[in-house]
Amino acid sequence: MSVAASHAQIARAAKDLLAAWTGAREAWRDENTDRFERQYIELLRAELRTAVLALESLNTILERVHHDCG
Repeated sequence: MSVAASHAQIARAAKDLLAAWTGAREAWRDENTDRFERQYIELLRAELRTAVLALESLNTILERVHHDCG
């Protein structure tokens, strides 16, 4: 799988997961919701941002290598 395809797959999965969380959050309104969001969802969002940025950087580097070696 290419870096671009991995990037797209992660972005799509993150979008789907966060949309599902938004729906669940509307139905699940108590103190556990806030705790779950802080413990898991916020951490996941941060990790996803890091992964997406890393994949974008890797893709740029690989394109440069391909250009230089091609």
